Amino acid sequence: MLKQVHLGIFRMKKAKIFFLFIILLTSCKQYRIDQAQIAEEDLNYDKAIEHYEKLAAKHDDYSIHKSLAILYLKRGDYESAKTVYDSLISHNNYPKEDLLAYTEILIANGDYSAAKLWLERYLREASDDKKALALKKIILNQGTFLIDTNQYSLELIDIQTTPQAYAATPFMEGIIYTGKAEKSEKRVKINPWDGWPYSRIYYVVPVDSGWSAPYDLSVDLNEQYHIGPVVMIPNSNPPTLLLSKSNISDQKVARKNPLEKGIIQRTDNKVQLYKVEINDMRLDTPQVLSFCKPENNYAQASLTPNGRMMVFSSDMPGGKGGSDLYITFREGKIWSDPINLGSNINTEKNESFPNLISEDTLYFSSESHGSYGGLDVFYSTFDGDKWTKPVNLLYPLNSYQDDFAISYNTDKKSGFVSSNREGEDNIYSFTKNTSTFRIEGLVIDKESQEKMPFIKIVLINRRTLKDTIIYSDDEGKFNFSLASNSKYRVIAEENNYFIQSYNVSTRGRTQSKVFHVVFEMEKIEINKPIVIDDSKGEIANPLHSRLKNIYYDFDKWDIRNDAIFELDQLVWLLKDNPTLLIEISAHTDSRGSDQYNLNLSQKRADAVVAYLIDRGIDPSILVSKGYGETMLINECKNNVECSEDDHQKNRRSEFKVIGFKE
Repeated sequence: MLKQVHLGIFRMKKAKIFFLFIILLTSCKQYRIDQAQIAEEDLNYDKAIEHYEKLAAKHDDYSIHKSLAILYLKRGDYESAKTVYDSLISHNNYPKEDLLAYTEILIANGDYSAAKLWLERYLREASDDKKALALKKIILNQGTFLIDTNQYSLELIDIQTTPQAYAATPFMEGIIYTGKAEKSEKRVKINPWDGWPYSRIYYVVPVDSGWSAPYDLSVDLNEQYHIGPVVMIPNSNPPTLLLSKSNISDQKVARKNPLEKGIIQRTDNKVQLYKVEINDMRLDTPQVLSFCKPENNYAQASLTPNGRMMVFSSDMPGGKGGSDLYITFREGKIWSDPINLGSNINTEKNESFPNLISEDTLYFSSESHGSYGGLDVFYSTFDGDKWTKPVNLLYPLNSYQDDFAISYNTDKKSGFVSSNREGEDNIYSFTKNTSTFRIEGLVIDKESQEKMPFIKIVLINRRTLKDTIIYSDDEGKFNFSLASNSKYRVIAEENNYFIQSYNVSTRGRTQSKVFHVVFEMEKIEINKPIVIDDSKGEIANPLHSRLKNIYYDFDKWDIRNDAIFELDQLVWLLKDNPTLLIEISAHTDSRGSDQYNLNLSQKRADAVVAYLIDRGIDPSILVSKGYGETMLINECKNNVECSEDDHQKNRRSEFKVIGFKE
């Protein structure tokens, strides 16, 4: 009996120890979660990630892993975020919105095939989600983005001692840029957000071996937090910069976590715009711009070449979401109240790093507007009333990662752009390549498919009306070089063949292009239709199979809407071949008297001729002929019962060459 009592006491103690162990484990877990949340609240993402990584290694807790992934995203570490989300999505009970987040992460990592699969799954449950539909458009267009446009040639600028560098702008004999020093460098303050030193302003010049050692322009500012980017104020003396710089204020705020003691001393870090002079390659005391309010962020200013307009990025209230672009105008020595650039530019995501190269041309970066991953560089022009829809500068200037802070040299053909496509922020120099355009053509016989040498080819510039004449070579080939921003007409001519032409335009094109043209020359056969006879399913003498019979409603001669396209093709043919004599024949079905139908068919033929004359065709080459019901193409003659579809086949017009104008 005594033995059983002792055994019971032992078991009770063991159970208490077990429960105490569980409580201890739970409290340790909660303690680390609390510490991670406090670090995140303090914007110490390095410390918060460290806590969550330790928690994730020990606990298969969905909320812990998701919190870790979100922190990776805040740091811009898309690869690590994807690794975590790969595991999260393997759970069957994930929230629907996480599918959309996962899709965005896959796109940021360039995995479009997987992104397509997961987005389709999301759209099954939310088919009208605007954000998801925008992502779908990006995925569908990614094949186009992957093509190297050859518009730009890029070269990485390797600057020693500043492993992160971005936002370069031309200055004196070199460039000013924003950079972060080596983590090991002494006397630098580390930013807990990303574990790198706070940014500084540096100046470098090109040397034989690449670029000089960076010179820290901001050394005298005695700033511990972010400095940069900058832009030069045009024609300023002494040289003066507009500078983005942290504006620090200490605040007492309540902890979000109720388990922690309620009040903390927090450093509130807002970026403001300052004006600062450069004297003897040193920055003087910065002066904040008058419109900056301490509770908002203002950054990345850009000025027009005359210095009268400024565009900058801000999160001030009343925006479209995230950071928006605003414009302000210089009025004497002060700047006007900023105005939001509107919904054509700004979106619910972030727009930043503007560059005004003129009063009506703006370059900027955006996470929206069909970005192919992170920030992409776009441009927009002002049409006198509003900014036009932004245009993506595409690959290679843009990539799957963040691409931003484009600037131009004075030649407007070269400059600098920043990107983290290789992991860290780097500066790339770029040269805008001259777009080239040309036509490569081939002439063949339509019937035999044999190549046709020595065919006259005429290229007409439709603006200057200047023409260039060449002949196809022994293999029937020809080519022309084309000017940019021009419209052309290219024509192939040969005796006893229909003249053919194509319109080609380089207007608005920024990418080099080769236009491929094939002329299939067709012999002119007198008194044979040049339309497809749909009723027989065969082609009598097709012209690119582009002309078809036109049809009429019962007892009417009006030109129907479905006939206009075919008649416009005939207009094109006759303008190419102005010496042809063309008969326009018209027909009716068998219903009605012979004389009535003869008159009706003539009205139909005359209606076609009037249409052609109204569009500039010489009336002397047109012959209208009504045949009534004398040329039915099926068995639907008098007293034969037929369907309406069969009658319709007889109510038609045909076209044929009957000779040549003298």
